[in-house]
Amino acid sequence: MRTKDVLKDIEEYSIFMQYLYLGETIKFNNGMTTLELVMDEELEIYAKNLLFPNLPPLLYSNDLSLTNVLFGIIPKLKKEKPEKHNCFSNRWEEIKELCLIQLSLNLS
Repeated sequence: MRTKDVLKDIEEYSIFMQYLYLGETIKFNNGMTTLELVMDEELEIYAKNLLFPNLPPLLYSNDLSLTNVLFGIIPKLKKEKPEKHNCFSNRWEEIKELCLIQLSLNLS
């Protein structure tokens, strides 16, 4: 069934991708290691394994399906501490607010 909650979730996926597009990085723990996601100029997303910083980043675009981001990565980011500790309740809120601020500045 199609619900408003799913529409809201899809909006979060959009924010996730826009944040990467703005040249930012997203770090999250996938259960085994911490990955750092970046988007290049061709809109491909790469993941760097921070346990092995000497290894080249892996192409990660195909692993970022709507389902994986909405039900895998974003819930983990909601449990992580923000990088700017006194400003946001969790890392996802930080990403979302910073992205929306950048978008409002760039689109006006």
